Amino acid sequence: MGRFSYFIGNDIEIEIYALDFFDLVQVLSDCFRKLILGDDEKLFDENLISNIIELDVSDYFFPVDYVNELIYLFDTQSFLPTAVKLHNSIGSKIEIFGFNVLSRNIVKRLLKAATYHQYQFTKAENGNFYVKMIIDI
Repeated sequence: MGRFSYFIGNDIEIEIYALDFFDLVQVLSDCFRKLILGDDEKLFDENLISNIIELDVSDYFFPVDYVNELIYLFDTQSFLPTAVKLHNSIGSKIEIFGFNVLSRNIVKRLLKAATYHQYQFTKAENGNFYVKMIIDI
């Protein structure tokens, strides 16, 4: 499993290290949930739901687009991801499983948008991914 780290200032800088493409999508989802809720994982309702999104995974900016989709789902449905499933070999159709937060009052921070500012995205020869991006808060 990959890992993430973040620094919060006037905005949020995140770094993602992932073992493969599936891991990249899962770690981005985990990081997003952590940024919204902090350590309060128990604040979901009990009904698992899913959303299917389609993105161009060959696009250099895929991670930014994916985080912006997660922001949209949270803003419109209070949806936070817990797991992902790729529906084809290149992953352009992604099913995101998760829950709705019980109350907006428990949210630690709201995210405005993932940006292209200081964005970095690399794929190593061994298939590992590295992503660095800034998220406006």
